[in-house]
Amino acid sequence: MVILRLGEGPTEERTLGMLQTLFLGSMNPEERLKRLEEDYQMNLSENVEMEVKNMYTFSQAIEDRATKRGMEKGIEKGITIYKTLQETGSVRTTAARLNEPSDIVREIALEYHVQVSD
Repeated sequence: MVILRLGEGPTEERTLGMLQTLFLGSMNPEERLKRLEEDYQMNLSENVEMEVKNMYTFSQAIEDRATKRGMEKGIEKGITIYKTLQETGSVRTTAARLNEPSDIVREIALEYHVQVSD
């Protein structure tokens, strides 16, 4: 087994740079293919081009699903904090009860105009 850690920054290592181009960043498939051809003089077959496009589509779907789940969880957490703030009337008590940072709880209290004691 080989494990490679691909950093975001530029590298002098040609193979790592090629792998960074292929797997990292926010480039669309056409940009990736262009960089692979221009920067690494790779002649890519139609099959490889299709695989790069499929990989991008698949990874984009995973990212979109994760973003949606994260937003849903964030909304649920915000609602829970809001309801608990209304119940307790205290940033400190709410933060302790929900094991959340006080600054986050305070921010929600301010944003939604919940009257709190601390």
